[in-house]
Amino acid sequence: MIVCIDIGNSNIKYAIYDKDSLKATFRVSSVNVSTSDEYGVILSDLLNGANVKKSDIKGVIMSSVIPQLNYTMEHMCKDYLGLNPIIVNTKIKTGIKFCVKNPNEVGADRIVNSSACFHKYKKATICIDFGTALTFNAVNSKGEFLGGSIFPGMKTSLDSLVNGTAKLPNIELVMPEKVIAT
Repeated sequence: MIVCIDIGNSNIKYAIYDKDSLKATFRVSSVNVSTSDEYGVILSDLLNGANVKKSDIKGVIMSSVIPQLNYTMEHMCKDYLGLNPIIVNTKIKTGIKFCVKNPNEVGADRIVNSSACFHKYKKATICIDFGTALTFNAVNSKGEFLGGSIFPGMKTSLDSLVNGTAKLPNIELVMPEKVIAT
């Protein structure tokens, strides 16, 4: 089994794969930075709850958009799983060629999303990710990452509206029954 760790601006998402089968997923906050021990205890509890033995984990791959958490999470993997994680960056083999001015500035989230979309559809894609940031990523039919755009995500935009206006209340983001007359 492998553990995939996605360290995002708002959450850390874990996915446990047994070969090609998704066995479990977990989500914890990445906002309050914790120690490697705290993250290790949390992951251990989540694995136990999913009936996954740590000894069955044979690999870890980690994608992060929070560089200051990388050291903490790498040490958590070493201390609690006994494994060195593979870190997603433009130098690992994804089948995608990065045709942008500064490939090392492409975020791990955008690398993973672009690679997954291209390999799933086997043609030119525009991959859109609605997270803390809203990202658009373009890959041509030859598997070349052409770039994209980054905008504030829905919650980020809502927070800005609430803080920057006098009468708009802070509301929970939920799918409305209808868009007009809300």
